[in-house]
Amino acid sequence: ALRSSVDASILESARRLDNHRRRHELDHDITQQGVTGAPPPPPPPGGVAAAPGAPAPHGNGQTALAAPLPTPRTHPPRGGWPRIAQRSFSSWRDGQANWQADAWEAEEGPLVVAHFAAHGAQDAGTNDRIDEAMTVLRSNFGIDTRRVRFLPALPQSATGQQHANSLPTYAGVFGLDRETAWHLAQTGWISTPRVTFRVELAGNVPPSYLGAFTDIRRFGSTDPEEIEARIQDTIENDSDLHAMIFDAIVRDADNGGRWRHHEPDLVFEHIMDSIRVDILPYQSRGGAPEPLARLYIESPTWNAADWNTFRARIMALQFGDDLAGHPTPFSGTLWCALCHSYDHPTGLCPLPNTPGWYGPNYDYPTLRGGAHRIDRRETRCVVRSFPGYGGT
Repeated sequence: ALRSSVDASILESARRLDNHRRRHELDHDITQQGVTGAPPPPPPPGGVAAAPGAPAPHGNGQTALAAPLPTPRTHPPRGGWPRIAQRSFSSWRDGQANWQADAWEAEEGPLVVAHFAAHGAQDAGTNDRIDEAMTVLRSNFGIDTRRVRFLPALPQSATGQQHANSLPTYAGVFGLDRETAWHLAQTGWISTPRVTFRVELAGNVPPSYLGAFTDIRRFGSTDPEEIEARIQDTIENDSDLHAMIFDAIVRDADNGGRWRHHEPDLVFEHIMDSIRVDILPYQSRGGAPEPLARLYIESPTWNAADWNTFRARIMALQFGDDLAGHPTPFSGTLWCALCHSYDHPTGLCPLPNTPGWYGPNYDYPTLRGGAHRIDRRETRCVVRSFPGYGGT
């Protein structure tokens, strides 16, 4: 139930804002937005995107006339695939040689990247995985891959041993038209018996994941919706923070950013309504339960410096009271060596629990090595025993 007439106004404003953006920002969204951080862009012109597994309506000669038979693949879970949480505008570049990442960004058109579950860009067998991915693009999406190139990211240092499933993670994908890139990014994980990968729109996209809090009872409730309400009330009652967010929205619009077609008041309401919290069943290093409240808020800006200020101010707020104290910002490191998201450790990755999942499970070889130790240093997770890949 809505808490007040103000809530009704906020929700209606958000709906109007979303409809307005869908009419006016197709090209901007396809180029810069994606499942990595911002809300999904609208369907391509001419109709609704093709259903998963069906060939997409491609242009520029990217529809293959005679594709191989479709490969079996996992259906998305109810509610869709979880987003890959990034930790900054450019965390897709983590571990990559700067000169190569700069060259990728300088290419014309949307920056498209792909990554393989439980593998880094320089892992042994990468060429075979790319070939398998190309086959899936032809057989399941009707894409003519003759002009498509997967270019694995090169590490920052050319010396030293490169451990399996270590940074850099992504491969640049070049030769896709805009609609094809958008369709693949909206598809999420493509998991088949021989390869599991995900295509994303990268570039300088603001994350929606801001961080996590421990001591969650100090919010006054452990219910996510009640925590969301506490966070929203705290932000709206902080006049300095309210002004900072409003100014960031105005600067974004003045600089031709994502909010350039919208009224700042309406955008602010939309951002407040985007606040989402969920509870991660985390365990401390000693194995004791220490649930984390993860916080997601849509960014008021496409400017990296303004986003960093926004995130720091939100995470520094006191969301409790004098009676209970205040929740504590989580200072550990979260990174999943399976899906490469920065909002959970490997042992809590939801992908292996997806019905019909063909991809790597918790005991996959690259999850037992150096990459898996990233989250073992920060947490103890219950890692269940599953077959290695594709249920074999």
